[in-house]
Amino acid sequence: NAGKLTYIDTKYVVHVKSLETEEEQQYLTSSYINISTDSLQGGKKYLVWVQAANALGMEESKQLQIHLDDIVIPSAAVISRAETINATVPKTIIYWDSQTTIEKVSCEMRYKATTNQTWNVKEFDTNFTYVQQSEFYLEPNIKYVFQVRCQETGKRYWQPWSSPFFHKTPETGLKEGSYC
Repeated sequence: NAGKLTYIDTKYVVHVKSLETEEEQQYLTSSYINISTDSLQGGKKYLVWVQAANALGMEESKQLQIHLDDIVIPSAAVISRAETINATVPKTIIYWDSQTTIEKVSCEMRYKATTNQTWNVKEFDTNFTYVQQSEFYLEPNIKYVFQVRCQETGKRYWQPWSSPFFHKTPETGLKEGSYC
């Protein structure tokens, strides 16, 4: 939190220091920064703080201690396609995947008719060694929107919801195995 806007040129430097190797890296930024964990080679425990400097002087934020295992988020999940199978009761299958290498992942898929405000949420525990399939029994001839997000099982940080995926269920009487 940068505090009050000073209307003078201010330089912000994010400091990341390994508690295991004492190695420190610095990142110049103007408002925020994404730091890839791949660029952090000094173990899993770090101190992070921000230094702000301008013509009025320099200030440092409080140091925050982090452990990488506590903040890891799986790579984004993506919904690839939908298929409606007209068995006795029509069933819609949503196919989705992630490139994550994390083994134990908890995911949520939310869906709703585009005319509704309320989301329905389904929870899954999964392992992305293959494309995931989620089955839904939906009303015919309605446009739905689906989104998915995941987290490493037992951790607190979720991915943002995936891009909206739209699927219109067919009218009743669709041939078995037809695609939408």
